[in-house]
Amino acid sequence: MTKKLKYNTFQLLFLCLFTCNSNNYKEQRKSCIDRVIKTDDSLGQIRNHACKTKSLSNTIKDYTSSLKELEFNDCPEEFHVAFKEHINAWEAMISITDNYPEARGEMHDLFDKIELSADSIVFKRKLKRIWNSWAPIDEFTQLKP
Repeated sequence: MTKKLKYNTFQLLFLCLFTCNSNNYKEQRKSCIDRVIKTDDSLGQIRNHACKTKSLSNTIKDYTSSLKELEFNDCPEEFHVAFKEHINAWEAMISITDNYPEARGEMHDLFDKIELSADSIVFKRKLKRIWNSWAPIDEFTQLKP
């Protein structure tokens, strides 16, 4: 085998290994994102109904505590940072929900009531932060492996 042929073979092998590892890495990242989103969806369903039997604040604390336990090792760092901000946005809502310890019902129904309360302005600001913090997370769901 000539030197040039050996060199070209080595380049081809290296390119193949790099491409295969790169695709595997992208698939792992996408899989991690999908897993976190799916888990958040399940936890969100629980959250939405848990406040029928316990306070909104305790419901949000349980939800965010569960989110903090999720594994992000294979996710992109930017996704993890965005998700931390989403958790922080939910935790910031507790300062408002603490004002309604006796409120019970489906979360969105309770939020509709708080939106009409004396806490309306601050509540809307905190709710907007929650929605805004979800936007970057949602962008990651559009990624292809």
